Amino acid sequence: MTSAPIRNWTGVAASSDATKLVAVAYGGQIYTSTDSGATWTPRDSVRNWQEVASSADGVKLAAVAYNGQIYTSTNSGVDWTPHESNRQWSSVASSSDGVHLVAGGLSTQVYASDDSGVSWTPHDSTRLWNGLAASADGSRLAAAVGNDQIFTSANFGTNWTARGGRSSWIAMASSADGSNLVAGAINVLGTGGQLASSTNGGLTWASTGTNLYWRTAASSADGKTMIVGVYGGQLFISTNSGAVWTATAFTNRWFSVACSADGSRFVAAADDSTGVGRIYISPPLPSPAPALTIAFTETNTAVISWPAVLTNWALQQSSDLPGASWSSPTENTNIIGTNTFIVVDPPGGIRFYRLFKP
Repeated sequence: MTSAPIRNWTGVAASSDATKLVAVAYGGQIYTSTDSGATWTPRDSVRNWQEVASSADGVKLAAVAYNGQIYTSTNSGVDWTPHESNRQWSSVASSSDGVHLVAGGLSTQVYASDDSGVSWTPHDSTRLWNGLAASADGSRLAAAVGNDQIFTSANFGTNWTARGGRSSWIAMASSADGSNLVAGAINVLGTGGQLASSTNGGLTWASTGTNLYWRTAASSADGKTMIVGVYGGQLFISTNSGAVWTATAFTNRWFSVACSADGSRFVAAADDSTGVGRIYISPPLPSPAPALTIAFTETNTAVISWPAVLTNWALQQSSDLPGASWSSPTENTNIIGTNTFIVVDPPGGIRFYRLFKP
């Protein structure tokens, strides 16, 4: 448990390393932390805050208020600027650089911004845009729509396509490349909602888990580690992109969760319906090694790539595995989109590669 006060917490977000946190409370203020939740500072005014999103460095933030406006900050939450009109805002998501934002609400259209929230453009139809998630570059979006289907966009929210079955969808999370998704639905006629996952950007979905009140979801950058929270239930964690879920011992009225980029730390916030509205952060977990991708090209080169957001991992190579001596490759490191990579030209001899966390 962090030192955050008891509040009706409705949203929480984290920087990629989970050192910078931001949380919002319904009928309360915005709170920020720069030390992984050890201390918190109240910001802005008391409003009916619903959700908050953060850039990877924790500098650019966006928050929405129910029957209020969209608010953005460019200095880690010290100052906030209102945008757009008063609407029943309920969800907001951000690209890793904080430039591309998407926001939705109850009985509204979905709104997109490509200038860190200064201007907004409405898209699609009036729906219950309950939960939103964005890829690292902000181009691929996924939305949990209440009493409707799951919707995805591949062009920054300009056009949306209905996916999955109709349900009371409310929670959504995405990997950095937008391929691995997890969505949750609330109770439907007392039978509980679905928990569904996708590994192809929402084209197809597989139902997993028990029918419960799935309120919130978050994902690591590679989409392998995911956390979901049940309102009035437990937190569940998956380390295989939602194929299998393991329940934790923590039971609460979970309203919002966040995850570090490497999947080693989780943040969970509960509302104050029963006097237990707290924010919790897990101790550091062993960081799962991100996967390397090796692809050969038509020009007789080999491309070794890994997620660009995992800046605390280093690529190493060796010519032998038994008693291997590892060293840094001599090739130049490049970054395009969401991937860091080297090009081996030509790929001669035997070489093994690994990602190492110093």
